[in-house]
Amino acid sequence: VSQSRYRMLTKKGQWTEAVCSTMRHRDFLVFCFNDVTESKTNNQTLISALHALPYPIVFEEHRQDGSNKNPRLVFINRTFQKRVGYNTKTCPRLLDLLRRIYPDPLYRQKVFARWLRACSRMNSKGEIPTIEARLKSRFGPEMDILLNTINLPNVGVRMVALTDITAQKKTIVTGK
Repeated sequence: VSQSRYRMLTKKGQWTEAVCSTMRHRDFLVFCFNDVTESKTNNQTLISALHALPYPIVFEEHRQDGSNKNPRLVFINRTFQKRVGYNTKTCPRLLDLLRRIYPDPLYRQKVFARWLRACSRMNSKGEIPTIEARLKSRFGPEMDILLNTINLPNVGVRMVALTDITAQKKTIVTGK
């Protein structure tokens, strides 16, 4: 079985995207075309919605067996890029990002160990307990954050959303 992507013109004169699967059956070839236009449109809508969210989000590759120790970052939303300052070009892998947002190696190791412990306590919905940390943005200031993580095994990713609690922590410290 082989697959190829095509852009095809429908009878109604509209362009559509299709995946063609080719299989050999005895003495002939079988071609099966599947329209993926709607799926692609849905993916684009989802990506637009993730970019519009008011909190920073990162998606990383995730293997259930835990074999990937330095997963590829597959998506970083615009809010993350604006507030923290990094994208998948500057940080293609998790360790690239961790080195930048936690520049102190001892603190980075401590936060990562806490996060791994939290991941080991994942519930049946794939939700991982929230942890608190302090990260350094590319723009200079440190941010107190909550790391909210959910495992999405059907798509092979883990989503991490950051909640900036810097202002709340200052209020608690100063009492104002």
